[in-house]
Amino acid sequence: MLFARFNLYIQSVLLLTADKRTRLMKGVKSPKWELCALAGFATWYIYLVTFLPSPATRIAFVLLSHSVAGVLHIQITLSHFAMPTYEVSQRPLKVEAAAAITDKSDYPAFLSHQLKTSLDITCPWWMDWFHGGLQFQAAHHVFPRSPRHRARQLSIIIKNFCKRHGMTYNEVGFLEANRMVLKTLSHVALDTHNYLTEMANLQG
Repeated sequence: MLFARFNLYIQSVLLLTADKRTRLMKGVKSPKWELCALAGFATWYIYLVTFLPSPATRIAFVLLSHSVAGVLHIQITLSHFAMPTYEVSQRPLKVEAAAAITDKSDYPAFLSHQLKTSLDITCPWWMDWFHGGLQFQAAHHVFPRSPRHRARQLSIIIKNFCKRHGMTYNEVGFLEANRMVLKTLSHVALDTHNYLTEMANLQG
């Protein structure tokens, strides 16, 4: 995650400085204000880091804080790593095209894709602050512009819809989600090992 965090910073700036058409397609309405917000965060963060006693300590803190998995990283991992993935050509409906849907028959394909590739984490309402609303990953994907404090209510609506139409809604507890991710990583590691071994044997 060390590189992922810095990559997010870079991608944010690139998006906000992109051409107007690209920004509008991505939902950016006030790039100047967002750039000011990013600059404000960077200034605040750098200022706080200067309170550390030495340059070596400051560098170590920045690298360590960016590389160690935080709650957000764990949440994203749990919500996606254990679920199926698709090549672009295999996806039922491109997410970018969702806004242009005119045929109602396309809706099940989009919703089905979100449900198959996302995993919700069950928790009591008083733990919502810990997950930040991202434990309701299906609601987060189906209604990406809705505020996070409404995610629990939206998840109930989606669950009821799935029950009526015989669709599967994936949700497990926090520990079970971790077990599923570890199992998936184990399978990926084994497949990679077998692939590399096979390639080595082919090359003699």
